[in-house]
Amino acid sequence: DVLSCQKFESAIANCSWPIEEWDENTGLHIRFLKQNDYYQIPSDCLKSLHLTNLFFAGRNISATEGAIASARVIGICLQTGFAAGILAAAEITKTPQGIAIQAIQSKQIFA
Repeated sequence: DVLSCQKFESAIANCSWPIEEWDENTGLHIRFLKQNDYYQIPSDCLKSLHLTNLFFAGRNISATEGAIASARVIGICLQTGFAAGILAAAEITKTPQGIAIQAIQSKQIFA
């Protein structure tokens, strides 16, 4: 999803940071996204599979090791933290997820 610049209807964050993988033996390995493109993080990456009222943000989102090697940067951590708060508040108030996602997207944190 990262390297193919996947987009999602339920997107809560946009990211264009490359995949940065660090290895103590081989050093830094960077895989870049398509030029002038980005990928999106869907809301499901922030939800617990086992508890309906538990959401994650930052480096704790549900993603592969390679995807986290891109999404762990501060801008994405801030976006997922904001989104986790909105989604958690929606859960408490029984607001439909679609409305919560629209609220996240309308805050224009998607620059």
